[in-house]
Amino acid sequence: MDDGLDCDHVVLNNYESINTLTNLLFDMGHRNIGLLLGPQDIYTSKERLSAYIDAHKDRGLQVTDDYVMYSNYAKSEGKQNCDYLFQHHPEVTVIITAGYRITLGALASITRKSLSVPEDISIVGFDIADIADILPNHLLVFSLPVKDIAVAVGDIIIKRMNSDMSGFPLKTVIKTEFIQGSSARWI
Repeated sequence: MDDGLDCDHVVLNNYESINTLTNLLFDMGHRNIGLLLGPQDIYTSKERLSAYIDAHKDRGLQVTDDYVMYSNYAKSEGKQNCDYLFQHHPEVTVIITAGYRITLGALASITRKSLSVPEDISIVGFDIADIADILPNHLLVFSLPVKDIAVAVGDIIIKRMNSDMSGFPLKTVIKTEFIQGSSARWI
């Protein structure tokens, strides 16, 4: 596996999703993009950070290290990290959140500061589709296709239960689903 484990695994197309999203935000005029990730040492955070950095490099733009924040996917840490960006980097115009509870924390921070989405701050999420429509301006999100993930895991389990070790270790990459929302403004 990508983290040095020798086992079958099902992963999302994290790199492609965040790269596409970051480039979309660049196309919308954003240059100061905050990125709220999960733990720094896990595969998904590494892939998402790599995509974010590559999108900047492809456009000849510098990455501001202080715009990238890590957490343990806790709502409280998402809020704390978003608060930090607002306090220390008011030039940030959009925040990409990389997890459900991180997004909830960021939304709590935005609400507590009485900011409007997307007028005052744009926000886009990853893995938050089930609540994307509760805001007046629906969240722009990449959703996890849970059914596809479950089928892929089930297929691998059945294959291994039938003593079929062909292709070991299998890596199955599942594409995220892009759901258009209006939580990111053009600038």
